[in-house]
Amino acid sequence: MIVRKQAVPRVSVVMPNHNCLNYLPLAVHSILKQHLQDVEIIIVDDGSTDGSGLWLASVARGDPRIRVLKT
Repeated sequence: MIVRKQAVPRVSVVMPNHNCLNYLPLAVHSILKQHLQDVEIIIVDDGSTDGSGLWLASVARGDPRIRVLKT
């Protein structure tokens, strides 16, 4: 078995979220559209009840650069 070492991103963006579903997609897509591809987005969801947690889980499954932490 060959284990490949993952490259450490050059840029980490940490974004808090609490019931911000109206703004969250625009903010995440804005970061992902930047020219720098060596980026990770860490989103800390603070118990949202507006569906943003579900949206984040869906987006994170499709893009390994997005990590979601729930508090």
